[in-house]
Amino acid sequence: MRVLYKKYVRLSCRQASQLLVKQADAPLTLIERGQLWWHLRLCDPCARFSRQVRLLDRLLVRNVLSGRFKSAPTLRPERRAMMNNEIKKRLTT
Repeated sequence: MRVLYKKYVRLSCRQASQLLVKQADAPLTLIERGQLWWHLRLCDPCARFSRQVRLLDRLLVRNVLSGRFKSAPTLRPERRAMMNNEIKKRLTT
């Protein structure tokens, strides 16, 4: 059983982070999803990174789809502060 885990399931943190970033753009295969699921259950730093990636993705989608960035190439300071506060709040919960 241990040999199977090491050969087919185990991911390094680098591989897990690559899959997390890939997951934002394209669906993962069944094997990749399984490997990532196990890794995130066993690795707190990668689980935290996963939450951060999902949060950033949601914030970007919400703001880009709402059209807030069409007229301005950069964020207004008050909007940037709101986003920073939202990120801090969600990462501490």
